[in-house]
Amino acid sequence: MFYVYRFVDLENHVIYVGKTNSLETRIAQHKTNKMPFWNKWYKIEYVEFENENDQLLYEILMINKFNPIYNSKDKYNSTLSINDVKEHDWKIFDEIRLLSEKRDIRIV
Repeated sequence: MFYVYRFVDLENHVIYVGKTNSLETRIAQHKTNKMPFWNKWYKIEYVEFENENDQLLYEILMINKFNPIYNSKDKYNSTLSINDVKEHDWKIFDEIRLLSEKRDIRIV
């Protein structure tokens, strides 16, 4: 299975979009590597794809649509039109309520 995932903040802004073949492993890598957005997210959502081509195209479209602040500006800067592309239904991978930058509570 192929996934496109996004980190969303408390104000429902998409702050990072990525792709992976192993969602749990990739999310754990973000935490371990202490990515700059790690303490700023409220929920992680994802979409599943059957093939890598659809996954890659959707990641590019979502980065260009949302322009997340933690995605590399030079990674994708496409002129692809996304006006007619239907956004998939995102599933929630995890939610978090931030108490401070160092502590969090997971919502069950």
